[in-house]
Amino acid sequence: MNEQNSDLIEKSSNIPLTNYEDLLGTFGIKEFSQIGSFLKVGNQDQSEGWIFHISVRLADFNPLIQKLFPYLIQNNLSFVIPINSDIHSMILNCHLGYINLGKVLTIFPNRNSNLSKLADELVEISTNFKGPAIPTDILLGNLVYTKYGSYEIYEPKYITDSSGVKILDQEIIPFKRYPWLSWPFKYPQKTTIIQEGEIVNGRYFIRKILKFDAKGFVMKALFQKNLFNYKYCIIKEGKMGIAEDLYGREMEDRLIWQMNLHKRLQNLIPIPKLLNFFKENSNSYLVLSYINGISFGNVLHKLFEGNHWNDINNKSQIQIIDILLKSIIIIENLHKENFVHRDINAENFLINKRGDVSLIDMELTFDLTSNYPNPPFEKGTEGYMSPEQQISAIPTFEQDIYSIGALMVKCFIQFEPSKFDILNSEMMKNKFSFFCSDADLADLMASCLELEIEKRPSLIKIRTSLEEFKNRTIPKKKFRKINILDRSLLGDIINQSISSLSTNGGTSSDGIWTSLNTSNDNLVGNERFDKTIELGFGNGISGILYLLSKAKSIGFKIDLISDTITKNINFLEEHYHYNKDKIYSGFYSGKSGIALAISSLIEANIIPDSRKNIQIIYDCFTSIPSTMEIENGIAGYGISLLKCNNQLDDKFMTKKINSCIDHILNKQSSNGSWNLYLESSGQNEKLSGFKDGISGIVWFLLNYVDFHADDLIRDRIFLALDFLIKNSKLHQGYKTWKISSKSREIHDFYNGGYKILKPFIKAYTISNEKKYKTIVEQILFSYPQHITTELFSQEKGIAGLGEIYIEAWQAFHNEEWLIRAEWIALLLANTTYGEFKKSYWKMDNYHFLNACLFNGNSGIIHFLLRIFSQNKISDYYSYS
Repeated sequence: MNEQNSDLIEKSSNIPLTNYEDLLGTFGIKEFSQIGSFLKVGNQDQSEGWIFHISVRLADFNPLIQKLFPYLIQNNLSFVIPINSDIHSMILNCHLGYINLGKVLTIFPNRNSNLSKLADELVEISTNFKGPAIPTDILLGNLVYTKYGSYEIYEPKYITDSSGVKILDQEIIPFKRYPWLSWPFKYPQKTTIIQEGEIVNGRYFIRKILKFDAKGFVMKALFQKNLFNYKYCIIKEGKMGIAEDLYGREMEDRLIWQMNLHKRLQNLIPIPKLLNFFKENSNSYLVLSYINGISFGNVLHKLFEGNHWNDINNKSQIQIIDILLKSIIIIENLHKENFVHRDINAENFLINKRGDVSLIDMELTFDLTSNYPNPPFEKGTEGYMSPEQQISAIPTFEQDIYSIGALMVKCFIQFEPSKFDILNSEMMKNKFSFFCSDADLADLMASCLELEIEKRPSLIKIRTSLEEFKNRTIPKKKFRKINILDRSLLGDIINQSISSLSTNGGTSSDGIWTSLNTSNDNLVGNERFDKTIELGFGNGISGILYLLSKAKSIGFKIDLISDTITKNINFLEEHYHYNKDKIYSGFYSGKSGIALAISSLIEANIIPDSRKNIQIIYDCFTSIPSTMEIENGIAGYGISLLKCNNQLDDKFMTKKINSCIDHILNKQSSNGSWNLYLESSGQNEKLSGFKDGISGIVWFLLNYVDFHADDLIRDRIFLALDFLIKNSKLHQGYKTWKISSKSREIHDFYNGGYKILKPFIKAYTISNEKKYKTIVEQILFSYPQHITTELFSQEKGIAGLGEIYIEAWQAFHNEEWLIRAEWIALLLANTTYGEFKKSYWKMDNYHFLNACLFNGNSGIIHFLLRIFSQNKISDYYSYS
């Protein structure tokens, strides 16, 4: 669990809410504490040990606790339960993370508890109830699971190893028992997670897990069809006790429905053939024939390669239109059989090498003839679901029309349709025209997404319009409409986006900025509803306050959210003072990032230049980090120190900055590199990147040279950059770097690899060495000229790339890079979401506004401020 208030979790459903505090009262339990979204009863007499978890569905919770609570009270056992039925539902449906799946009740044995006897009795109590499997634990029996761990509620948690040393308590999937621990139970150590290489049902060898989902994995398996013939198949797993709806139906019911659909439709439309259905370990499995192809989504990714529709070749354009037309014909034939698919999206069509299209994932399909399933299964894919499907209205063909319109948005614009606000039809149509440059096609997509179903076109009309668009596309010589960046409009967008930082679910009920909880696992793709409050610079309050300080400093008004700003400044100061001994000194998440926020607030006259505020800055720099990288090491600490120079006296500044420089220079190898610790491998490696590697360290040294000229350090900088150049690799015609000396993974756009170029750009400005400019421009030219992607962020997206373009333009005086930066600004201007004056950008995996600097809206605004102001504000990593 993470420390958070219950209001930091989005409500997941319209199910009537049951407060579990009231249930405790019915058992005479009056003393308990609320810890975030959970209620804790009693106190334990040890800090770590074997923990019992009980997984139970909503319908069985009341009957179970009638037996369980009296037993726990009688045995003086401390336990934790959710605060209400909504949190309970999120635990069951993986909306609080995979490592918390199924952990509805947590029971802490006492030091003298008879663990084996306790396990037996809990297993007996939980007989005849249902709940999903808990992936981090060992199943003891029925609903009872166990693991050894810390009794702490909040992260980070620690346990003691065999040498008495405190180590991090990790939630490992599948469960692995620490080697120094004995097994105190009579039950065998049985995990509940299928892994690659296993055999299920005695005949299916799991070759690859294609999709990790809490509801059940999708797997590619090998089976023996006859004596001489082995074939691949697809196995869809339905986990017991998960995704249960209000009517008691769960994944088994959905798989049985799919089995019946495949029996009826497999000879009428191109869908996988039904091979088998079986149950094992309380889970259900549907076995389908394997189609050797890739998803339409993957086809689109390969054909576009991040380019705008007008920039991809004519052959690729026609291929996309043809696949779309074939997909529509399949849906037409499905409708002729009186079925509505209800989950049309780019991942549910497979294309083989011949270009044949098959339809998959029939889970939500509805039979209009028999009105079954009644009610229809929920829900669908966000952005592709019609408004009426979202409220579980009776299925109609028009719901599929809406989904086809959304699929066209994906095909011609490359964006998930959920990025666009359908409530403003005219604005949506204008944005579509920016991406596809064909007014008729934009009208067609917008008409499919009409809120009034009678205004949506028929499938025949859609198919005819697409054929006409194809005919216009084949002979058409491409003329790109010249889009000019309107500075007045850009200023309006910046003002609107600043005002929106206090709306659209971006704050807690107390007005404090929140961020997505990423501290838990991300193994499965299930939507997360839990948020957290962070103080840090990268993805917390400090970075947002820094952005607003910079906006105010160049004349943008922040008065409309002044109340939110004040609340967050007070929260930052209060929680910093309360937790300062626990916060490390790093830049991204720690004290030096907080110091930079406070310094920027002072310089923008948002807070006074008072002794109290200056003291916070000094306190933040008390301890120098032990590692060297930008993220949370000396380089990032040093950058912040330089940027806070105006608030620090010379003696303090000189002592701290010299300690940083000395440590880094002493650790530099003779070839210019540094050995840096890589957490994922647990080893020291030569990391090349900006955030965690050599590039970031060099960036700090370059900024130090701006602060204090030093020829020796300049030489060390050039030595390090020469090391990076020598160790660059040719990849698809351009230079790049491996993530580390022991890795095959490379730096690219998708992992923010463009930031590795920053020190090369700056080195060119102080040396005029052409080799630095050459390697930068070679890599920048490898990116699409009119890059089109829904990855918007600073850390891994076009806002970050746009800032690199600005720096390249300023250093090299090449207008190409300004033109490209302005294109990104235009793209962002056409992807805002929401009503006027409250518009914002929907980030990847966020269904609420994410205000953060590195992966949220503040990062986009920062880039737009730099485009708008040209040279008035610098990069947040720069001293000058």
